[in-house]
Amino acid sequence: MDTHTLPLYAGVDIARGAWLAVLIDQNGVVATHHSETLDGLTDVLLACETIAIDVPIGLPDAGTRACETDARQMLGPRRSSLFTTPTRQALAALDHSSANRTNRLITGQGVSAQAYGLRHKIFETEQFAAATGVTLFETHPETAFAVLAGTPMAAAKTTWSGLRLREQVLADAGVILDVCLPAGAKAGVDDMLDAAVAAVSARRIAHNQATCFGDGTPDHVTGHPQHIWV
Repeated sequence: MDTHTLPLYAGVDIARGAWLAVLIDQNGVVATHHSETLDGLTDVLLACETIAIDVPIGLPDAGTRACETDARQMLGPRRSSLFTTPTRQALAALDHSSANRTNRLITGQGVSAQAYGLRHKIFETEQFAAATGVTLFETHPETAFAVLAGTPMAAAKTTWSGLRLREQVLADAGVILDVCLPAGAKAGVDDMLDAAVAAVSARRIAHNQATCFGDGTPDHVTGHPQHIWV
């Protein structure tokens, strides 16, 4: 039986094709969970006050989402870490070539293989939110680290220096990633860092401390406003 009484905040990230959730409270890390599907995290996430997830929520009909444009200004030299979300029509295409062609017709820009490859996770996220009724807040970990530190990270998270920098930012937020975290053996270093800072963003959202990027243009299918919260 779960006897935890403090509010929980979840950060969720894609981890090697599956999902990683880091749960924190006001004092630090409470638990980590790994699942092949978001449905497998239902009970875990429903126990949380706020959930921040590193997946585009609210797809554009045309052009570039304002939240991405705004966040890139904060990212500076790390702006390439935030890819441009394709239109819904492009993501619905049956292959990358068709998606690329569709997006160019609508926006004048192609679709990266990485962006197209995330389409299943994007639609899974939409379906999870619709089925559970839970509110999910889109976040972007690299932007979150930049906002918390007051400057973009000086080194990539895949480097030793980048790892240590991000660990320090998390520690300053009261989040220490212990070597014995349950999901640690199934998640990459970057996945754990990203899910942890997403959890910090979730806590900031709950406490009305978060920075919100974007103009909130609603998705014409889901109605979800296009924002990035960190």
